[in-house]
Amino acid sequence: MKHSLFVKSLVALTATLPALASETDTNNWVGSISASQQVVQVGDVPTVTWDVKYPAALLDLVSLDENTATSKKTIEMEVRVIGAAWGKTRSFHYVEGQIQAGAGWLQIFWGDHHMIDSSKVVYQATLPVDTVIDFRGCGAKDKSGPFASSWSPWYSTTDVTPHVVLLKDGDTAPHYDPAYEIQDGVQDYLSPYIDGNTGLITLGPRDVIYLFEFAEGSFGTKYFDLQDLVVVVTFSESDQQPNP
Repeated sequence: MKHSLFVKSLVALTATLPALASETDTNNWVGSISASQQVVQVGDVPTVTWDVKYPAALLDLVSLDENTATSKKTIEMEVRVIGAAWGKTRSFHYVEGQIQAGAGWLQIFWGDHHMIDSSKVVYQATLPVDTVIDFRGCGAKDKSGPFASSWSPWYSTTDVTPHVVLLKDGDTAPHYDPAYEIQDGVQDYLSPYIDGNTGLITLGPRDVIYLFEFAEGSFGTKYFDLQDLVVVVTFSESDQQPNP
């Protein structure tokens, strides 16, 4: 019988992360509108002054080339890890996730699925224009716990591979069955972000989800389920100077 670890973690994330709500907010402008006259007589033409700003959409902030994002302006970025269902039979194995954003690779997660706090921001930064943003991950193969001696290859957004998938608002949700009882199907744990009528991903207007698969040579088999590491990234406009 399937457990619902992913569904529970994603429901909790939805409750604590307004930026990932399914309702987009690109029409929620901020600012003011004023007129030269408070009372307008018939025949008068007042001067209307607009000082209005609309929130930027995802592709206003970053460009997406395959699975790599590049900032178009100074932006804020927050990263959360919401799933790590890599393992066999009834035990989860350790995975490692890393980010590269204008510097070397940095670790953002090390552990198994039971250690995930889906509401925790594991990486936050102010990034300057033209920063290239990539992610990669790998999983322990031989045993559970932190002392594995055999690991999968690194799978990275820098590579052209089916083992890494980027999803944004409006994309079609993938449909793969889980390989083991301890896992939910990818469509199950993404259910808080899927429109039940259309089957499309419903994210906030500036969010993306990365799905990783660590089983070598598994594409096209039951072991290919795209749930071994799941990362949510939220972008926003910034008035700050980039991190040194």
